[in-house]
Amino acid sequence: MRSNLVYSLIFLSVFTIRGQKINTDDSLKVSFKKNSVYLELGGTGGVYSICYDRLFDIKEKKKNSFSIGLSYLQGVIYEKDLRIFALPFSRNTIYFRYLEIGLGITPTLIAEIKPAYQHGSVVGSYTELEPLLFLSPKLGFRYQKNDGGFFFRAALTPMFSLISNSFLYRSVYPWAGLSFGKTF
Repeated sequence: MRSNLVYSLIFLSVFTIRGQKINTDDSLKVSFKKNSVYLELGGTGGVYSICYDRLFDIKEKKKNSFSIGLSYLQGVIYEKDLRIFALPFSRNTIYFRYLEIGLGITPTLIAEIKPAYQHGSVVGSYTELEPLLFLSPKLGFRYQKNDGGFFFRAALTPMFSLISNSFLYRSVYPWAGLSFGKTF
């Protein structure tokens, strides 16, 4: 009777061990907080942007993310009354937990408010629109804990103008950004 119990335990343990799924890829089974909201000063949004970032395809040595932001700036620049709207998108890969490499594209719309004249007097205003498109690679340091909390990034984000009709805009802007936010 005792030997039957020993043989049964050995038999069950062999099938239990064989039935265990072995993780053949390097995907992690650790629970990650995947969402971040942050303020980016500089960076792909220009002067500033408010952004959302989502991690996906999380592996042991790398994670991927997609981010989208919104930026609005109003003021007098070069003696022009401007409204600037930007919508930065980027696809990023985080290697070895802290090194972030990415590529972003930022459609931008500049609205210049100009006075409308009639018989030499200002009678109102009209808006002249100029679309711009920037490509911006990203190389930086990213701090984001797996279990959420404080989010920080410092990155070089040079901006390359792909569409520009104005003589005021250069084709390449050396640029950088700092991001502060929360991961949840």
